[in-house]
Amino acid sequence: MNNGFTQHDVTVPDVGELGLTLQLPTPWETRSGDDTVALIARRPEEGAGPFADNVVVTIERLPTEGPTELEQVQGSVLIQAHSTIADFHLLDDRPSPFAGQDGWFRAYLQTAPNQVSAVTRQCFTVRGDAMVSIAVTTLPFRDDEAARLFEEIAASCRITTAGKDER
Repeated sequence: MNNGFTQHDVTVPDVGELGLTLQLPTPWETRSGDDTVALIARRPEEGAGPFADNVVVTIERLPTEGPTELEQVQGSVLIQAHSTIADFHLLDDRPSPFAGQDGWFRAYLQTAPNQVSAVTRQCFTVRGDAMVSIAVTTLPFRDDEAARLFEEIAASCRITTAGKDER
């Protein structure tokens, strides 16, 4: 599957008190995001072809008028997914520890804008007024491999507060 993993420490300026440390496949290309998308990692084209798997890490403040409890946040995220993702099919949706915290796991099938089906696995947790999330997206024919990779990446995640490891 992968030759090894490299540690990444991820933060966003708007939520400077929180960060996420995680391990990503060493050969994957990474770039910093902007706003709430803190990091994007992509499988190299030589291993993936034209449709590369990717990992997206987000750290974002929750809306001030919205919920901050995990159970309510996950419901809001699900409603938003149903209203914004074309051809959304929920595959799994349940509480699951993430980064040493109470968290939520969600897996879904969607039709991407280019009319290609994709499977996304996502874990997230809520810390105060912020949400920390990782998502792995792949093509259905690589789903078994991506499921194992997601588990490895999710198991490596640690939330940091002002530079301190909380796991």
